[in-house]
Amino acid sequence: MAEYIAEDGTLITEEMIDQWVNEAEQGFPHSIITPIRPLAWRAMKQQTDYTPMKPHAIRMTDMLWQRVKKAAKEQNMDTSTYVRQAIARALTEDARNTSAA
Repeated sequence: MAEYIAEDGTLITEEMIDQWVNEAEQGFPHSIITPIRPLAWRAMKQQTDYTPMKPHAIRMTDMLWQRVKKAAKEQNMDTSTYVRQAIARALTEDARNTSAA
């Protein structure tokens, strides 16, 4: 059997793994689970579907930028994610409109 050691030096035992499996199967009772969203432009080593992102500058008025920031905050997103999704939605809609014509 392979030996696994946690970041803090703790040896991971079969009993620990069995306990974690039990907790997972029960939906982690008495636990508060907070999802962690890694920064979109940083690859996690385990990800196989990662597409690298590069910064690109766009110009907009201060008024438009304030609207973007407000909308992103209301949707609990960072501004980069919000802008990417808004552009993707607009391009998808344009493609639908073009193919329907």
